[in-house]
Amino acid sequence: MLVNDLKSEMINRITSGVYTAGTKLPTLHELTKELDASYVTVQRVIKSLAQEGLLEVRRGRGTIVSGRKMTSPPAPGKDLLY
Repeated sequence: MLVNDLKSEMINRITSGVYTAGTKLPTLHELTKELDASYVTVQRVIKSLAQEGLLEVRRGRGTIVSGRKMTSPPAPGKDLLY
């Protein structure tokens, strides 16, 4: 899975309620299996979403979905990584 596709999938899971605010995400290893993506790709997406404020990475505790909501979904075909 490509980085932008994976990021779109994670955003979709957050906005659709699969992962709600305060929810702890599966580990990176679990996400790589679940999403059929490489560890590095999943790590990049998590980092990007954390920089955007959608996720909070807590060392030793995991990655948590923040309470911040997206105002609108990303435009189709837009490069999601800056």
